[in-house]
Amino acid sequence: MKKIKYDLNYIKKNININEFIKLLKTEAFWYHESEVNIINYAIISCVFENNQDPNLLKYEEVPEETKTIKLNQEILINDLFDSGFFEKMEKYEIDGTLLEKINPRFKRIFHYELKGEGINNNNPNEIDSHTMYSLIDSPNKDHFYISKTNVNHQVVAIFDSSDHLPSAPIEEYMSIPFFMDYIINFKETRRFPPPVFDKKYYINSKTGKNVLDEIEYDFYEKRILD
Repeated sequence: MKKIKYDLNYIKKNININEFIKLLKTEAFWYHESEVNIINYAIISCVFENNQDPNLLKYEEVPEETKTIKLNQEILINDLFDSGFFEKMEKYEIDGTLLEKINPRFKRIFHYELKGEGINNNNPNEIDSHTMYSLIDSPNKDHFYISKTNVNHQVVAIFDSSDHLPSAPIEEYMSIPFFMDYIINFKETRRFPPPVFDKKYYINSKTGKNVLDEIEYDFYEKRILD
């Protein structure tokens, strides 16, 4: 086996960014009780014909192309990227910079790190982070709401120019209150915490203050899209 460093630079060099974006919109999307980790989808997006990594199986070594791809994905995640890499990535998942580090087309526009959910499992310092990214140069002006909760790092919501927005471009409609609506909705959908507006679950980990008070959140104005 040739000695290659399997780290974030490997992903940046080898990732098929179009495949990764496709996976963000499908496989990495959060559903009830699902377990998702976006970094795994970044890794498996490195498996395609242009990747000349000698430690991966060659397409001619396995009769079926789809089987070759699957085997190489498993080799990368289970054998070549070690546990230390995934531990390091967790920092970037929490601070909302992971996608920007993977590819410069992703731009972080809003980010919150909240404390409170861990109260229910005796871990009051546990952070759930929430990040809104825009995809630069996207024809549909794609935006992704991504959350890190416990061990999961997942896409919660996707927005683009086809959404039924009020009469304003999607960039103008993106705002902190709009984003907070979706954070609250995400917590409510997971049925955690009850009641959803209990302020102890919305502590800004950076300031120690309640984020709903900080942004003067209006509980009666809803911006959730149909």
